[in-house]
Amino acid sequence: MASNQRGYVSTLPPLLLKLFKLLYKMITIHTPEATNQQAVQTKRFYKDELGDWYIDLPEYIEAGIGTKANLQMVSGADKWLDRLSNNTSEVTVTFSGEEYEGYEDVMRKSYDFPLDVYVNDKDQAMEDLSLGMWYTTSTLHQLWLCPVTLYVFGGNYPEKIYYSVKK
Repeated sequence: MASNQRGYVSTLPPLLLKLFKLLYKMITIHTPEATNQQAVQTKRFYKDELGDWYIDLPEYIEAGIGTKANLQMVSGADKWLDRLSNNTSEVTVTFSGEEYEGYEDVMRKSYDFPLDVYVNDKDQAMEDLSLGMWYTTSTLHQLWLCPVTLYVFGGNYPEKIYYSVKK
């Protein structure tokens, strides 16, 4: 057992304790426009020189929550952005956890996601927010959104995410 700066004894393994601290930061530190899932937000997504997709979210890095690697769009989100961008290297998307005027499509939490990608236990995955969340679009495209989604939506994975491409 290790003692922390305040003298409390932790029975958690150091890596698990670090994960809990990171999740706490993600849930409690918000940008002004991301304090709840009802806020309509507009974010830029871009491909780097290697062709990998990222959300442009400098405030996440500046807050000390994570690094650029945490902002990478993977596991179907990259293919979704290829489609939205018409296979270009940049796209700006407006989105919200609630309907808004002018939304083009909606994705829903997917409770029937591919288990072989990250987890072996579906029940555990549904309870463990640190694992991210699977969503399915109206065209049945599945994509995984990482825990950065908690930061963007003020500590929640919305049941639905309404979105449109900013032209």
